[in-house]
Amino acid sequence: RDLHSFPTRRSSDLHSRHTFAMLSVKTELAQQFLQMAAYEQAEKEMEEVRRISKQAMADVRRIVDNLKTRTLDEELNTIRTMLEMSDIDLELHNQLNVASIPTEIQFTISMILLELATNIIKHAEAKKSKIDLHSHNQDLILDVEDDGRGFKRVTGRELHSVRERLEGLDGRVEVISSQQPTIIRVRLPYRVKGDER
Repeated sequence: RDLHSFPTRRSSDLHSRHTFAMLSVKTELAQQFLQMAAYEQAEKEMEEVRRISKQAMADVRRIVDNLKTRTLDEELNTIRTMLEMSDIDLELHNQLNVASIPTEIQFTISMILLELATNIIKHAEAKKSKIDLHSHNQDLILDVEDDGRGFKRVTGRELHSVRERLEGLDGRVEVISSQQPTIIRVRLPYRVKGDER
């Protein structure tokens, strides 16, 4: 089981909370000093707010860069661990030649699969799940299935966060089956090297 990513994410989450708490405190102090016409102290607090904000932005960039260097295979291990820790079995079929996929596309696929796995854990009440990754013609196909309660009705506006990730990539997401089982398909246009099917 690949658990190495969890402590990093948990510690970065705690760091983020501490940063936002500090920003809140410093901003409130600056406001109080302004009301007291203590402009020098207010300026010092605002300078601290600027410094903390700048550091927070640098931290965010570093975290995103670290995520982008993680491979799809590593994230699939993380997803399996997430699901198994939630008592959901995962059947995984990865037929993609991962080495031939650019890191930025691997990153997008990883984030979409993490999003869909999180949805299963939070909302589906599922016991079993299946992820099938393959290529067809010039598309990468991601099929995510679960045996949970599914969608009451499909309007075409579901999974908006996944749709947002696909914007600008000519990708699309659709609910192939709304329940028993629930099947979500994501298509990303990209010709995998060596795949002439």
